[in-house]
Amino acid sequence: MESVDPGGPLSDLEIRELTRLLARFASHDLDQWENWRIDTSYGPVFMSVSRKLLPGWPEDAFTTIWPMPGHLAEDGPKGWTVWRQDDNGNRYEVSDMTPGRRRM
Repeated sequence: MESVDPGGPLSDLEIRELTRLLARFASHDLDQWENWRIDTSYGPVFMSVSRKLLPGWPEDAFTTIWPMPGHLAEDGPKGWTVWRQDDNGNRYEVSDMTPGRRRM
């Protein structure tokens, strides 16, 4: 049995992959609806995926994730890296702010 904690937060790359997989699921595998329960360290999370709006829910209450919005698109910002060069010309990476890698 897998642990309740599946790991840390998703990277930008993982968010893009999750978005693609959900779009594929919705386009090819979803019949009418799916109801999922995910047990987390904060308690259960309930997810419902449906081809129709639930009664009383306005369409504008939902965020469009496919086609992928600009802030998630691969051709979005590429990030940046900070390097330090010492007096002898040696270069060292100080911080990498590339989406999906961000480390300091």
